[in-house]
Amino acid sequence: MSEAVPLETGHGAVDGALARLAELDGVPVEAHAEVFEGVHQVLRDTLGALDAPRPGLS
Repeated sequence: MSEAVPLETGHGAVDGALARLAELDGVPVEAHAEVFEGVHQVLRDTLGALDAPRPGLS
């Protein structure tokens, strides 16, 4: 039994990462770790970008 994943967050990178998780049904368990690592990296990069200085904002 899998939990529902939100269809859209409004952030393209996050939505893409969540879509990859939704596609795991039917994928061999051996392949899950690679997908999880990729999704984790996307989410880390997205959150890390929130701390990056943005030109024009003080």
